[in-house]
Amino acid sequence: SVLSIESFLSATQGAVVTTNTVDGPNETRFNEMEDAISDDEEDGDVQMTYPVGLGELVNIYTSRTAKTVQTWSANLRRMTTTQPLKAAEDGTLWTASDVEFFRLLNEQLEVAMSGGKLLVSAAAIVISSALSEFASEQYKRLSGEGVSSTTAALASPSFSRHFRTTSNVVENAAERAVLTAAKNVDYNVLLAGVNDASRCHRLALEIESSLVDALQSSETMEKLVKRVGAAAIGKSSVVRPAIDIFITNTEHCAAAAAAAVTSDPSVMSLFGQMYAVEKGGNSLWLEGEVTETMVATVLDYLGDVMQFVTRELAPKVNEAVFTRVVKHMIEACMKQLQTIRPGTVDRMEEDENALRECFEDFLPSNRLDLGLQRLADVRDLAAADDTESFVLAYGLVVQSMPELGIEPAERLLAAREDIPRATQREVLEECRELLSNQMALTK
Repeated sequence: SVLSIESFLSATQGAVVTTNTVDGPNETRFNEMEDAISDDEEDGDVQMTYPVGLGELVNIYTSRTAKTVQTWSANLRRMTTTQPLKAAEDGTLWTASDVEFFRLLNEQLEVAMSGGKLLVSAAAIVISSALSEFASEQYKRLSGEGVSSTTAALASPSFSRHFRTTSNVVENAAERAVLTAAKNVDYNVLLAGVNDASRCHRLALEIESSLVDALQSSETMEKLVKRVGAAAIGKSSVVRPAIDIFITNTEHCAAAAAAAVTSDPSVMSLFGQMYAVEKGGNSLWLEGEVTETMVATVLDYLGDVMQFVTRELAPKVNEAVFTRVVKHMIEACMKQLQTIRPGTVDRMEEDENALRECFEDFLPSNRLDLGLQRLADVRDLAAADDTESFVLAYGLVVQSMPELGIEPAERLLAAREDIPRATQREVLEECRELLSNQMALTK
């Protein structure tokens, strides 16, 4: 399967060498590679000359290599959509075809290295293009673009016990992709995607290091960047665009897995009951049942994370889950807390303690404290017993969550039956002035 130099030269021995052109992004012309290397060599003591016709052979060789790699990549993508996830000995989940792709690339790189710097330079362009395409296709698969049938193919029955839906309106393309993936891609495929994308990032870094070593200078790699095109402009190597995409893919999968947790219909139902009190005064939330059930459900998901994601990457997913849970709780408070009554503030504090107990074994304390402080800031606003303390508490909310704007002041003032409407209007005006001043400082 490896296109060796020896087999290529023997196949072309005695043939008339002509200049072949290569269509698409893998086009690699000999004179460009020669320029990149000769510029490097002029700085040293050794000058190299190349046999007549070698350039044409390099162009033909790299063209065939590019086609071979493209065929491999297409075949491996088909395997990914039909084969189930693979569990390692430690229980973590992986997509086996990713490693196979890098093994084949490294085989081609070894062949190119046996032909010297000129062939390595040409192969670097082919490899970088293949890596970028592979990384982009990985993102498409893990973002749920047109994968309505992929979920069933990838996930075994034991991996499919969580059913998800997306929620409300989204604000940007990245969030839309995250919520689309949470809906269309199986939860455990997303967890495996965290492992896969991170491993691909590491393997791509190894290829980049091998190329720099083979070219004997990072300067040569930088010169090749100029010949790749816009995707690599400003990058340190031709492989760097793919490396960056793999980082994005890791972050995307962690965020999408977290969104799958908070988009679970049972979890969404629980968020819908938080801070809510019936007209008769009954409230499952005030009694603690809602938060207790929500914590138990989240713990079930976190158990999956710890089982299926590597130890190094699990905290990334866990933190994403925690951040989304806190966000949804604050949104529920803004929407559903109609009246602040005896027991409301105490229940809010107990919720914070329940979340701490839920996540304390999965997150560093400093990350946990940061999220819980946001809930505490909202609680302090609800507990404020006079105008001055309310405005001060709102100032803390603005500092920690400026994206909420004036809504916390409006909502929690409206929930205060003990504050006259006229006083509420005065306090709200002070809060608007504070928010305006804060926004002016941050511009």
